[in-house]
Amino acid sequence: MSDEKKATPEVKGESTTSKPVTFWKKHPVLTAFIQGIVFFAVFFTAGELLMRYQVAKSASTPRSEGGVEFKPDPEVFWKLRPNLNMVMNMPKGGEFTVQTNSKGIRNPEIPFAKPANGFRIECYGDSITYGHGVNSEYTYEMQLLKLLDAKHAASKKIDVINFGCPGYTSHQGWYLFNRLGVKYDPNICILAFNYADPSAEEMSDEDRVPKNPAFLTMEKMLYGSELYLALRQQKIQVDKYGKQKDYYLTSVRIPIERYKQIMRDWASAMKARNGHVIYLSLAMTTPDPFPYYADYRKACEETAKETGNYFIDMNAAFKDSGQDLKSLFLLSVAENEDVDRIHPNEKGFAIMAKTIYDLIEKENLIK
Repeated sequence: MSDEKKATPEVKGESTTSKPVTFWKKHPVLTAFIQGIVFFAVFFTAGELLMRYQVAKSASTPRSEGGVEFKPDPEVFWKLRPNLNMVMNMPKGGEFTVQTNSKGIRNPEIPFAKPANGFRIECYGDSITYGHGVNSEYTYEMQLLKLLDAKHAASKKIDVINFGCPGYTSHQGWYLFNRLGVKYDPNICILAFNYADPSAEEMSDEDRVPKNPAFLTMEKMLYGSELYLALRQQKIQVDKYGKQKDYYLTSVRIPIERYKQIMRDWASAMKARNGHVIYLSLAMTTPDPFPYYADYRKACEETAKETGNYFIDMNAAFKDSGQDLKSLFLLSVAENEDVDRIHPNEKGFAIMAKTIYDLIEKENLIK
């Protein structure tokens, strides 16, 4: 018998060597976790791209067909979306187009850097400043610019910037000024906050802003995601429907003392820039339905005197124009009213523009 060892025959179906166990099989929990992360990343990216496509598409879709005009914001609550070219249908016929630039303001593109011969006027307020019901060229801002250019175009590069947004209070305007407006280096700010400030909500505007800086920073990051905003909007709709019976408007959006302080702070900010503020009390077709509107109008006028700035009573200007008051306003959205109580039409905005122009020229504010 040979000393050589006999080879052990290989059994059919069996291997002489075992397969190595992979890292992923050794760590099943970690594997499942990473797979979940990858799935979430793919889902989020796909969802985000889809929502961004839908939002970009909606920028030129009429609002009546699903166009999305506003974008949520943790500090100003809502703002106009950038690059809009959206048709707005009026309830009693007619339409107007809202166009915004890359910063989400109703103006052509304007660089932050002001030229050496530049002069800039910034206008803040609600739907009246925004120019509800008229195309951009008929807002008071663009009509004011046309008047000023006719006088000063040879020596000055004038910009009149429309920071108005429907429903805005002085709180929202003040935040927008400090966040964006100051970058344009304004010479004059025109403030028209009469109606939204004393209106009621669940809480004041100031209380709606997160007080924790870390939480506010996190919200700002989340609000950059269109997918997050879409999911957030769905939750708001569900909550509002479920809590409708418990929904009470118990807080003034901007208490009168806070309103006065914002008006004074704005004056101080412009004084530091060697600039001016023009405070407006807006026109109306019928008397204010609530007496507290008069308190805010009075606060506006008092702040102008206190700070050495300017005040215009637009209601008096409309009456002094000699035109039929009702011919200067839009048609009312209410079925039982013919004329809107507060929103001027293009003829009304022309009076606003001319009144502001006359004050600027009388006081020699463009130097």
